[in-house]
Order: sequence, then C-alpha cells, then structure tokens
Amino acid sequence: MPIAWFDGRYLDEDRARVPISDPALGWGIGLFEVARGYAGRAFRLDRHVARLVRSARELGLDVHLPPLDPIVRRLFERNGPQGGAVRLTCTGGGRCFLTIGPVRRLPRGTRTRGGVLRIAGWRRDPRAPLAGHKTLNYYANMIDRQRAWAEGGVDTLILGLRGEVLEGTRSNVFAVFGGRIVTPSLGLGILPGITRQTVIELCRGHGLAVAERRLPLRRLLEADEVFVTSSLMEVVPIRRVGARRIPAPGPITTTVARLYRGAVRRECLARNARDSRRNPR
Repeated sequence: MPIAWFDGRYLDEDRARVPISDPALGWGIGLFEVARGYAGRAFRLDRHVARLVRSARELGLDVHLPPLDPIVRRLFERNGPQGGAVRLTCTGGGRCFLTIGPVRRLPRGTRTRGGVLRIAGWRRDPRAPLAGHKTLNYYANMIDRQRAWAEGGVDTLILGLRGEVLEGTRSNVFAVFGGRIVTPSLGLGILPGITRQTVIELCRGHGLAVAERRLPLRRLLEADEVFVTSSLMEVVPIRRVGARRIPAPGPITTTVARLYRGAVRRECLARNARDSRRNPR
C-alpha cells in the first residue's frame, strides 16, 4: 500500500480520511499541485508551493504548509520508486496531504513523431473567478482530457470566447513562427504553468525569442511548430491540432526539450548524486 503524508503524519493511503463535511467534497473547494519527481526529488517544488499559496491567498483559503522537500524525499524512500507524480492537495477544510503516484505514459511514438491535440467544443471566459488557479473544481477539464486520451491524443485545447488559444486541460501551449516562439499571455486567465515559466526562462537564456501575447486559433494552425508543456509531460511536440497537420518534432521544439532535460539533470539528478556522495548509506 502506498504511503502518504497527511496533515503531518505518514500513513497508508487508504487510512487517510477527509470528513464528509469538508468543502472539498461538497463544492470542490480546494487547491492542488502536481510536480514530477526525479531521483527522489520534485522538480521546482518551491514554485509549485508558491503558486498554491498565492492562489489560496487570492481565493480566501487558509493554507499552512511546513517545508515539503524533506517530506517528499521521505515519501520517495518509503514508497520505493524514485520518480513519479508528486501531488500536493489542500482542501477547503484546511487539510493538506502529499501522495506519489505513477506518471501516465504518452501514446506510443509521441516523443519522436509528435502528439495530437483535440479542440474542445466549448469556450472559456478568461474572466471566470477560478481562471488561472489549479482548484479541485476540475471535472470539466477531466472530461475533455479523457476524451483526448480516448482518441489517442495528449490533451484537449481550450479556447477563449473570441477563439483565442488559452491552454490545454493539463498543459500550456507554444507555437513557433520563423524561429520565434509565441505563447498565450497570463492576462488571458491561463494557469501560470511552472513548466511554462521554466521553458520561457531557459529559451531566453539560450537566445531564443519568446513572446507572450494573444494567439488566435487560426494563427496557431499556421505555425511552423507547436509544442505543449506540463510538469508530468515535460515538453511534447505536436503533429496535429484538430484536423490540421503540423511538422513535428521541429528543431526549436527539439532544442527546448533538450534545455528542459538539462535543467532537470542539474537540479535533481546531479544534486541527488552529490548528496549521495556526501551522505553514503
């Protein structure tokens, strides 16, 4: 049985209990974050926590968290595998817990040939009160995510009221035009993705131009390359958006994926190796 951290205690996941009176169960009130673990560490966990705390403050939720890095490392030690999906959940009733689970595999060939994005049949108002927050009120996203999976895709693309590209149900979207990278701006009410921001920083540090602005769907479909990012999927090339085919993986996408993996190696894999040499068992 997997071990979870629940309100300061380590226990079997099936022993963790949330009362039926918790607002998370009645109304989906609460927040969550998912980071990816490598070699017993969660990549950029501090940024995930900062995003959750910021959302809690803006939405009026009371969240108090201890330092989570040592908790995550102990969970990895107790659960065995040194990689996986690290999920932090904070309910509207004031309960917080950490779990570690497997990372869902991408459809075969996605890394080498590119994945597929379906397009949602509904539009989102960027002014909605929960826009830009990772809340437990997540069922609409899950419905379209599962539809994408059922069709062999990696995600579903969500559009704004005027047909502008917002984001995927679990990813941020990037397009390449003549060597320049464009991604929807945060002002459109999208989630400020941790991987999104990491990729922007890495690209600019490598001399690649990145613009954050409004991106109409018709313009996205004219892109030289399209890729999506998320903590669990990392950087994924896209070969088709809806019915439109796009060359994949392109040279910019390949470079971005390499830069991201380099950051993971430096911050998780290499750091873990250094710590192991300092503290041999």
